[in-house]
Amino acid sequence: MKKLLTLVATVMAFATVFGQTEVKINPVGALFSSPDVSVEFAVSEAIGIEPYIGANWNKITVNDVAYKSTGVGYGLNGKYYFGPDKGIDKFYAGLYLRGGSSKFKSDSSSSNFNRDRLSLGLSLGYKWVSSKNIVFEIGAGLGRKLYSKYSNTSGTVDVSKIPLLNLDGFFKFAVGYRFGGGGSTETVSKKKKY
Repeated sequence: MKKLLTLVATVMAFATVFGQTEVKINPVGALFSSPDVSVEFAVSEAIGIEPYIGANWNKITVNDVAYKSTGVGYGLNGKYYFGPDKGIDKFYAGLYLRGGSSKFKSDSSSSNFNRDRLSLGLSLGYKWVSSKNIVFEIGAGLGRKLYSKYSNTSGTVDVSKIPLLNLDGFFKFAVGYRFGGGGSTETVSKKKKY
């Protein structure tokens, strides 16, 4: 509970400093055992910076050995919005950096292994902001793994040099809430002439 209150206080502080801050969750990620939460800050009317963090878990089978995986993912998206209407909204293009670390465990501890990865790429997307500051965003990205290492007690293998295995991609559909201005349909106040 203490960590949640600290997170809420941090988001509110950034909302005060940046004037427009969005907290979003990617529910599509939950379908693939990897939900994430992001916070996007408006650096200007057309530029947003979005750090995120997420968890992942899965079950896989390799050579008839069943593994359970747990891990964490993290990243940073830089977005440029073309023709924004309500602050950081509408069509965007940008760069992303994302990484993660996972542990794969089986019944036999001798076959356990870890995976660490870091990727860089381009992203495209579109964001809608309702008059009640509810945010809907759809986006995708494609890039290259800077490194993708699998390691166990026997050693480490870097598969980022292997063609096609070094591709990275993501898809997201995020839902969230915007703190700070920019949610109403009135975007520019006109000065009255006397």
